[in-house]
Amino acid sequence: MSRDAFQRSLFLPSGGLVWHARALRFRSGWKDYMLALANWLQSWQHDRKDLLLLGPSAGWCLDPRWLTPYRTLVAVDLDPLAPVLFRLRHGLEMHKHQVRMQWHAIDALENLEMLLHRHPSHAVLFCNLLGQHIVHSKSVERTMTVLGRLKHQLRGRAWASFHDCLSRPWTRAESWPSAFVLEGNHGSLDIAERAGVSGTWEEHLTTDVFPAGVRKHYFPWLITSSRMHIIEAGAVGG
Repeated sequence: MSRDAFQRSLFLPSGGLVWHARALRFRSGWKDYMLALANWLQSWQHDRKDLLLLGPSAGWCLDPRWLTPYRTLVAVDLDPLAPVLFRLRHGLEMHKHQVRMQWHAIDALENLEMLLHRHPSHAVLFCNLLGQHIVHSKSVERTMTVLGRLKHQLRGRAWASFHDCLSRPWTRAESWPSAFVLEGNHGSLDIAERAGVSGTWEEHLTTDVFPAGVRKHYFPWLITSSRMHIIEAGAVGG
């Protein structure tokens, strides 16, 4: 990676130094979200011993115990700080259980076909990556094309994703959004109504990521003291 590319990767629109600083500052308030995420990940059952982790960053929201049954983790993230910080957070538990890990500093979505070809036996987990595509691409059409084709690219795989579905500014005077489960694909208005919080939500264009009929979990994440996200999580195959 060139020096210019390295510097750019430190200030990604949804990662790098800004993201790590935010995680360190606010993650004490993420406990409910992290527990909901850990419980959902534990419910994802499949028989693969190796895992492609796409966009894990430092794994701030991942439960280290969930990673330990795997034999090999292949992590893909453009953030040059991710490997070091991931190792600081999860390295002891992984070493204890002899989990091997590889890192690739490439764009996971742009290189998805290559990654799937190189790792044909791996399950795939998108780590809060898909909902950030619109932030990087700035194109609704491009984002919908990239996210809409994933279910076809991943056909026959055990794969899962948790990602931003909706987000908006939030104040502590407002009621807390509900967690809930839906089957099939639903529009953002339906999802916002089920969350039980009014207002204008920003859409992350992820409502068509999964094949029809997939059971999807939704839970709130107060990512900062003034920004609320509704996370969508679903799994295919297993």
